[in-house]
This record gives sequence, structure tokens and C-alpha cells, in this order.
Amino acid sequence: MSVRRGRPSRKQAEAIDRQILDCGRACFLENGFAGTTMDGVAERAGVTRATLYLRHADKEALLRAVVEDRLAAWSKVSAETDWMLGPTIDQRLRHYARTMLRWSCDPEVREFHRLLEIESGPGGPNAELQRMFRAPMLRILADEIARDGAERGCPVADPHRLAAMFLGMLGAALSPGGAQDDAALDRFADQAVAIFTGGRSGW
Repeated sequence: MSVRRGRPSRKQAEAIDRQILDCGRACFLENGFAGTTMDGVAERAGVTRATLYLRHADKEALLRAVVEDRLAAWSKVSAETDWMLGPTIDQRLRHYARTMLRWSCDPEVREFHRLLEIESGPGGPNAELQRMFRAPMLRILADEIARDGAERGCPVADPHRLAAMFLGMLGAALSPGGAQDDAALDRFADQAVAIFTGGRSGW
């Protein structure tokens, strides 16, 4: 007589979810999007195909879940330094700019950026994930810009566009020949903020 297996407990299900995400991340970073297969992820995670597909409909859905998981983890770590935020827009933008630049140099972040940018391409299957990768940074900056405008009695028409412009300025620090160490990144962040907030009349 066969023994019918029961459903895994909540703790067991969470452990399976974690194993799949961790192994999916490893496969994507090691093999790229094209070189990763659902069968390979299932084998590495030690789960059946049915278990994997029950949680993620296809490879694109798995990559989305992996990216969302890593963004949440990075955001949680970044939030631990939010106590350093000052009361002025300049102080707050400097803090966020320094944090964002340092994260942009993190090896894992850079690997994910490469994965989403190089292998997807504009309009590719993971182009939406490229935008999602930038979304938390844009949202934080846009909120700060909008709040500053409201406090000054000068509402900002398009804080998201300005946030994208500021993020573009920070990107220059990461280009070839840009800032190379933490001190240089901090100086670049401070300079970018000074230039950006110095032009508030154009917001």
C-alpha cells in the first residue's frame, strides 16, 4: 500500500521557496538568462519540476521573483542607515546619493545589472525588469523632490522626471574614468547634489 504524502508545513514551504530563489539566483548569475533552464534550477534546488512550476510559471517569472527578492534584501540593508538622514533636501539627497553609488559598486548588484541590461536589450523579454531594477531608487528620489517642493510652496510638476535626471548624474560616476573608491564616490555624490539643488528654480 502506498503512503500518501501530506502537504508541507508552512515552515517547510518557506524553506522550499527560499531554496528555489537562492538556486535560481545562482543559476542566472552563473549562466545568464539564456543559459539558465527551469530543469537546471529544479535540479540544483533539489525539487521536482512540478514544485518549481507550481511557484513560478516560467523562466521569466522566476527571474522576476529573484530580482524582487534581491531588491527587498538590499532595501532592508539600506534602511538600516536611514537614521542618518538630515532634515534638509540637500542632506537627504546626499545620503541617498552616497548610498546608491556604493550599492552600484556592489559585485552582486553589478552582476544583476549586467544580466538585465546586456542580455535583455531594449524591448527584450526582461526589459520591464530593467525598469523595475531602477524603480526603488527613482521612487525615493521623486518623493524627496516632491516633498521639498511642497514644503517650499513650489509644487514640482514632474518629480519622477527630475529623479531620473539626478540618477543620470550619479551614473556618470560609474562610467569609465569615474570615481574609483568610496571617498571619491562620496565627493561625486556631494557635487552632484550641489549642482542639482542649486538649480531648483528650474524644477
